Amino acid sequence: MFRVANPQNQARDLHIFSGRRIPRAWRSGHRPAFLGHVTENGQVIGMLLEKLEGDFASMDDLSACREALENFHRMNMVHGDVNRYNFIIDRSKEPVHVRHVDFEHAEPYEESKALAELQSLLSELAETTGRGGSVVS
Repeated sequence: MFRVANPQNQARDLHIFSGRRIPRAWRSGHRPAFLGHVTENGQVIGMLLEKLEGDFASMDDLSACREALENFHRMNMVHGDVNRYNFIIDRSKEPVHVRHVDFEHAEPYEESKALAELQSLLSELAETTGRGGSVVS
């Protein structure tokens, strides 16, 4: 389940995943599939998303991740958190298939932020400390 972290962004987040703001060519395959809303007392508090199988991105995936990020920018969005754990790589396809996750910090496109994301991508994929990964206790 994906919980909507910021109620002010709730409508935007739900639209991103339900496909209403996403160009048809990008609706399938580049993000987890939207399965349904999670409600509590009649209010939407989150959404249920497809479980993605694959690997976290590495330096070997730089080209594919850059292309996926540039496609996201063409949708007039900035991801906001391009760490290696937010790119899920399906190596069973040729070329590899990249999916984005964790849209909590996504926001409308600003050229300076988009360029900063692209410039940071190499160092983010080289990150080995686990920063940005899941915490399991």
